[in-house]
Amino acid sequence: MQLFRRTRNFYRKARNKPIGFVYLTLSGEIPMFIEPKSYIEKKINPDPQYSFYDLWYNSQKMLGDKRVKGLIIQMSDYHTSAAMICSLRDLIKLWKTKGKIVWVYAHDLDFLDYYLASAADKIYVQKTSTIYATGTKVESIFFKSYLEEKGVKAQVSQISPYKSAFNSFIHDEIPPEQEEELNWIVETYYNIAIEAIAEGL
Repeated sequence: MQLFRRTRNFYRKARNKPIGFVYLTLSGEIPMFIEPKSYIEKKINPDPQYSFYDLWYNSQKMLGDKRVKGLIIQMSDYHTSAAMICSLRDLIKLWKTKGKIVWVYAHDLDFLDYYLASAADKIYVQKTSTIYATGTKVESIFFKSYLEEKGVKAQVSQISPYKSAFNSFIHDEIPPEQEEELNWIVETYYNIAIEAIAEGL
């Protein structure tokens, strides 16, 4: 099989045969980099299929190939941070600025999925798919009482009410200052996402 692929690729290069579209499946964890691991660590916790650096590096090579017409992205069961989704969206926009076509296919789309897909030229979904782009949310967990029931009491010297890193250990509900912070963050991100989605339509 490997020999067949090498022969086929050599034939395409020799004939300058168009490659057409590059197919990418977004699935599993997508970190920024894949950290080096020992053999045992890889057996216990295997590396992700690829990192954002891998996608960016390979894109740079493919974007310079005139035989590549565009990119087809299938959104599967992937999970990553909101910041990484912003980076992936920038990568899609890079393909488009280089004159490449980008299509996205997905079964279902939530708000962040739709934000990412909106950078593409076209979005394809099944007739039975669900698009639930209802907005953003954030959750905070507080367990002061639970710790005290177990005989644990956190000792924290808080230099400002807006320093909320240890609030989960010293409060049973969200303090007004932390709620104010989180509302500002969510609203800011929501507005940025809405503007980006509107721009991509």
